[in-house]
Amino acid sequence: MKELDERLAACASLVGGRFVCDVGTDHGKLPAFLLRAGICDRAICADMRKKPLSSARMTMDGYGISDKVLFVLSDGLDDVPLEGVTDIVIAGLGGEQMANIITRDMRTRDPSLHLVLQPMKRPEHLRRELYRAGFDLVEEHGVKAAGHLYSVMSWYYRGTPADPGIKAFTGALDPRRELDAAYLADRVTRLERAALGMREQNPDGAEEILESTQRIRREIL
Repeated sequence: MKELDERLAACASLVGGRFVCDVGTDHGKLPAFLLRAGICDRAICADMRKKPLSSARMTMDGYGISDKVLFVLSDGLDDVPLEGVTDIVIAGLGGEQMANIITRDMRTRDPSLHLVLQPMKRPEHLRRELYRAGFDLVEEHGVKAAGHLYSVMSWYYRGTPADPGIKAFTGALDPRRELDAAYLADRVTRLERAALGMREQNPDGAEEILESTQRIRREIL
């Protein structure tokens, strides 16, 4: 997967169906790789801005695969036709934005639809909101790209809302795997720093975060 950095390569490795929708596609590198590798037969490149969508089209034109791609100008999934789509990939957005895109569109409540998500920030918010909306986190991996640690997640809709508790922070990461442990340790440190900074304005919220991070250090790391 030399065409992709480690972050996007990890996302690509989780795609299992033949028709992928890449939300916030930017240059379209991920769907281009999936099509050229024969992993997918069709793709949708969706973005809310014209410039990155134009860049994605140029990428596909350069590889001669534009006939396999639908380009959609859309805020999230709002204007994206999902009939036949097997996998939705959202990479490089914030956890809050991702959660909003997924939970506001009832078409994502489809048990056969696979979500591959890579949040740049607030992964705890994303996990919490999706668990509460009835989604299940079936796989998650830590990945390192350009010196930064990220998490890549695989979700399906199960229809049973749940309070994730500590899973909002740990997800499906396995601390026995080196990058998972490194990602967890990095997130815990960042959360503790954030909690200390919010103690005066939101003492209850800060305490909740610190209790969770202490539990992760004690029981998991």
